[in-house]
Amino acid sequence: MKDREIVRVDEAAPIIVTKAMIRSYAQCVENLNPAYLSDEDAREAGFAAIIAPASFHGQYGYMRMAVGASNWVAKGALHTRQHFEFKQVVQSKDYLYPTVTSVRYKDKKDRPCLDYEVSIKNQRGELVCTGVMSLLLSANS
Repeated sequence: MKDREIVRVDEAAPIIVTKAMIRSYAQCVENLNPAYLSDEDAREAGFAAIIAPASFHGQYGYMRMAVGASNWVAKGALHTRQHFEFKQVVQSKDYLYPTVTSVRYKDKKDRPCLDYEVSIKNQRGELVCTGVMSLLLSANS
């Protein structure tokens, strides 16, 4: 890869996690672990309340930035890869603070590319998720 240029850094308003959001997400992705749906089952698993599936905070935080808060998804781009690392459990009443850094560069074939580097912290300042989504841009981008 050649030189990387930070194009922009976006921070969305906090996402306040609710039980309804967690349940809805778990049902949408068909991950019906009882700890995602029931406080009682979550307590039996050692948590204070229902917890979110690992992909919840990465996908919800990223999509909030990409299409909701900032509307900065690159037009005409090809999604080439995505990688998230989940570092903390997210529960209802948590606040999530997503930050997305857009980085432009040229790949080994000298094609224009863009990475969206995602970082999500909770209300305690703990890092709960990091990730990157890479796009191959159209030649005139």
